[in-house]
Amino acid sequence: MQHRRVVLSLAATLVFTAALLLSLPAAAPAQIDGPCTVTMNGVSADSLAKPANALQVPYNGAIDVEVVSDDTISRHEVRLEFIGGAPWTISEKDDDSNTWSGTESVAKYSRYGVGLYRVTGESYGAGACSGSAYIKVTGKNPLTTPVGIGGAAATALGVAGVAGAGLFSGNKAPSLARRIAEGPTQTQATQVDEDAAFVYMGMLHCLTLAPLALLTTGAYMLAGAGGVGGPAVMLRWRPYLSVISLTGSLLAGLGTLVLAQQFALFFPTITLLVVWLLGWLAVGVVIPSLAHLSSVRKANDILKYWASEGGVTPEEGKAMPEEGGQNQ
Repeated sequence: MQHRRVVLSLAATLVFTAALLLSLPAAAPAQIDGPCTVTMNGVSADSLAKPANALQVPYNGAIDVEVVSDDTISRHEVRLEFIGGAPWTISEKDDDSNTWSGTESVAKYSRYGVGLYRVTGESYGAGACSGSAYIKVTGKNPLTTPVGIGGAAATALGVAGVAGAGLFSGNKAPSLARRIAEGPTQTQATQVDEDAAFVYMGMLHCLTLAPLALLTTGAYMLAGAGGVGGPAVMLRWRPYLSVISLTGSLLAGLGTLVLAQQFALFFPTITLLVVWLLGWLAVGVVIPSLAHLSSVRKANDILKYWASEGGVTPEEGKAMPEEGGQNQ
C-alpha cells in the first residue's frame, strides 16, 4: 500500500511538472519584430539578441536608444526585465512621427543592483514594432548592492536551514529507538512515520517527490526493516520532510538565482526560475532524508542490541555500544 502511494505520488508529480513547464510562456525572442531599426549606444539591437552578446554598460553610464520605423509611431514603452521576466517600466511616451529616441541613466537603477538584464520595447501605431536586447551593467561589485547582499544573505540562511535539518534528522537514532522500544507496536510505529510522511507528501508531492523515486529505492535497500533474528519491532525508513529544510531550500534557490543574475552568469527566465527552485526543493528533501536514513539504521542497530540482551529496555541502562567499546 505504501509503495503504491509513492508510485501514484511520483506519477502525479511528473504529470504536474510536465504540464507546468509546457504551460509556461516561451521567453520573448531577443530580436526586433516589425518594420523598425533599433540601436542602443550605436549598436544594432539585433546583435544583442543573446546574453553572451549583451551590451556592456558601466553602472554610472547611460543608454541612448533610437528607433526608426517605416511608418508613424503613436506611442512607445520600454521595460527592464529582472528575474523571471518581471518587468520594470523605465520609459513610456506618446509619439507622432516615425522615429523616437531617448537617453536612460543606468545609475538610477544600478544603485539597487548590477548584472544581466533584458530590455524590452514596444511601439504602437501604423509603424508598430517590438523587440528586446540584453544589457550587462558592469563596474560595481554585486555584493555591495542591496540586491546582491540580499541574494547572498538568502543563500546563507537557506543553506544553513537545509544543513541544520540534515544534522537534526541525522542525530535522532537514540530517540527513535527509545520511542519504538517503549511505545507502540510495529504496525503502529511504522504507521506513525508513514502517515506523517505522506501527509506532507500529499501537500508537497507536486514539487518535491520527483527525486524521491531513486532515493526511496536506494534507501529501502540500505535501511530495510531488519534482518532475520532481529527484534520484532524495527524502524522503516521514510523520506524526511522538514519545513525548515524546504523553506531553506527555497531561500537558497532564490538567493543563488539572484547572485547568478547579479554576477551576469545567465539571465533567469520564468522557466529557468521554476526548474531552479524545483531542483533546490529536491535538495531540501534529499539531504535530511539521507541523514534520516543514517538515524534509522543506527536506531535499528540499537534495537537489535537491546534484543540481543534479552529484550532489555532503555530504562534498564542498556545502550548501544560505541564502535571500539561499550557504553556504561
